[in-house]
Amino acid sequence: MSQPITQTMTLLCDVVQTLPVGMNLALLHLLWMMVSGRLLVSRGAVIPGLHDLGLPDAAVRRGWQALRRGGWSIGELIVNWEATVLHAGRWQPRYHAGYCAVAVDLTGFWRPRLQNCPTTHYDHRAGKALPAIVLGLGGRVGQIGQQRLRLPLAILRTEPTQPRETKLMTVLVAKFKELMQPQDIAVEAIQWWWTAYGQFDYPHAPALLILADGGGSNGYRTRLWKYTLQHGFVNPHGLEVTGCHYPTGASKWNPADHRLFSFISCNWAGQPLTSYDKMIHLIEAIRTDTGLVVKATLTRKVYLTKIKISKEQMAALTLNKHATLPQWNYTIKPLLKNR
Repeated sequence: MSQPITQTMTLLCDVVQTLPVGMNLALLHLLWMMVSGRLLVSRGAVIPGLHDLGLPDAAVRRGWQALRRGGWSIGELIVNWEATVLHAGRWQPRYHAGYCAVAVDLTGFWRPRLQNCPTTHYDHRAGKALPAIVLGLGGRVGQIGQQRLRLPLAILRTEPTQPRETKLMTVLVAKFKELMQPQDIAVEAIQWWWTAYGQFDYPHAPALLILADGGGSNGYRTRLWKYTLQHGFVNPHGLEVTGCHYPTGASKWNPADHRLFSFISCNWAGQPLTSYDKMIHLIEAIRTDTGLVVKATLTRKVYLTKIKISKEQMAALTLNKHATLPQWNYTIKPLLKNR
């Protein structure tokens, strides 16, 4: 087996790893059928495409049943793909004026002979709209090296009661509007950790506890921190987050200071920090007898400053202050439960 095929198969295995045993193998066959081009050769016919892979009849039947009635969702596969790409550490998002670029588009799978098909999509070869299964795609724009790669975040279909493409595009733009909200570096660091590691280390976690300093960009008075925590992390993942801030001058009691930062300081003591790569190497080289392993990533995003969050925007947050020291302790609940 060639190296490209091995690498592709490894990525596909990562995508289906969270599915039940048996279901993951069936979905792996289906994904490989699409990636290898067998589905194009069979003109969209699934069973001939699976047979063309050389699978036995039993495996073909399992693949077909997984596609029809399998206990899986496109959303779960997309999340797994995103985590796999981010964990590799090579994908870099593209930014414009400090905002992450997001691309949305409509595509259609033409079915000219499908009777009573409620949706159509324009075919330039036919010069008119033909019956088609229309999908809305959206994702973050980025690249690996010089190769541009869009990281998909959602795939939507038209509503049966509103099959027009214009309605689907409106829904698609509204869904991804939150991704164009102002971003906070601390929230994006939490997002990176959860997507790449946290959701696998704590797959059944119903909530997260975040210990933060009293001041700075993620201080208890900072509106942007709470606003982006709600829209950039809590809502997309459906996770309840409790924030607890240390009083001024008490951040040395934060476990991150003496369990993480102290070892970083010791490891690069006396080392000229001449490049980002050297800094990341010194951070990730940390190993302790108690099992501490550190992962780091570099973001080249330019974050906007002087962003104002209005009182109306703050009032719309699902932020509940605690009875004890409410200015320092609060819980943010998701607007929509996605998990």
